[in-house]
Amino acid sequence: NPYHAQSYAFIYPPSALPLLWPVSFLPVQWAEVVWTLVSLVCLWLSIKIVVSELKLSSWWWLGGVVLSFWLFPVKFTFGMGQINLIVLALMVIAWQQRLHQKSVWAGVWLGLAASLKLFPLLLLIPW
Repeated sequence: NPYHAQSYAFIYPPSALPLLWPVSFLPVQWAEVVWTLVSLVCLWLSIKIVVSELKLSSWWWLGGVVLSFWLFPVKFTFGMGQINLIVLALMVIAWQQRLHQKSVWAGVWLGLAASLKLFPLLLLIPW
């Protein structure tokens, strides 16, 4: 039971375990590479969707990438190997679906984000 392990405390909802569990079978170095690549793809996807939906120029995309690595939350997320960029990507996809009047799909993506970390449930208030 990961919630009763003595070496660490699993602080995510139980539904996050299927995403995190397969990485635990890899050697630490490979797990770190895989997790970093997944985080990079999620960051790239998030910035790409926001820039395209707001119809911003390519310079905004480049600026978003450069600033995201310089600013604290993203730098900290990469340094600590946190799940935040995956949650960000799911929330941005939910926002995109909501913009296109696809409320059911927006709910699905927001539900997936909330299944990994409970914070996205707060977005149900304005929606």
